[in-house]
Amino acid sequence: MLGEIRKRLAEFNALRGQEANEPNPKVNEKIEALDTERRRLQEEVLSANHNQGKTNMDAITDHVEQWDDTSYENRQAVVDTLIKVIHIADGNIEITWNI
Repeated sequence: MLGEIRKRLAEFNALRGQEANEPNPKVNEKIEALDTERRRLQEEVLSANHNQGKTNMDAITDHVEQWDDTSYENRQAVVDTLIKVIHIADGNIEITWNI
């Protein structure tokens, strides 16, 4: 097999590839465009999360003020928003909060 590779390489006077230090302009432009898009999307996600958090907290505040008059389903929605998980073992209760 090595002999076949040598024969095939002997057909070429010189092998020339892109220099390691020589950047490809098209690739660099694509990298820059993708990096710009990534930053824009990150900012959009952060903004959306921030605005969603405000909306959820407003809803929770309304429920807290009217807790006694709130339906079971709405109370459950508030608890689902506030609590990540509840562990009960050996008489101990451990609550992991989302906030």
